[in-house]
Amino acid sequence: MMQFLLLRPILASTFTMPNSAGRQFMAFLLPFLLVLTLSGQAQAGGFPPVTRIDAIAVKPLAFEAASLKHPLPIRSAKEAAAYFPAPDLTRLRREVDFSRQVVLLFAWRGSGQDRLEPLEQTSPPGAVVFAYTPGLTRDLRAHHQVFVLRADAVWSLR
Repeated sequence: MMQFLLLRPILASTFTMPNSAGRQFMAFLLPFLLVLTLSGQAQAGGFPPVTRIDAIAVKPLAFEAASLKHPLPIRSAKEAAAYFPAPDLTRLRREVDFSRQVVLLFAWRGSGQDRLEPLEQTSPPGAVVFAYTPGLTRDLRAHHQVFVLRADAVWSLR
């Protein structure tokens, strides 16, 4: 996307040229745009910076190992076996490439209205900020959130 924004003035000027000159210039520029776009995707590894995995169960040990302020990074399927039951572990193995991704497990107890949302940042590219919103009710509930991040992603909690 960023490559397109940088080339936007050049593309706009081609449409003001006479037809034959504009078409020739576009034919010349198109392969370069394609290479720029593909190189940007290759750098990202083909994975989005963050993905939430919904409806996944965790073992009680997850609440001892992880917390809201100190989530548990899981870097292998063997490590994940300690925190996820067998059916969910199978699903996790299918959805996560542990060689290029890491699972981030948040587990805490708090208000039933507590929310944790990932926000993608533009600086640095691929950075993720997790925004925690505390609930207003006094009911104590167990919460867990599982996110998959690129292995090179930088993350923080606010």
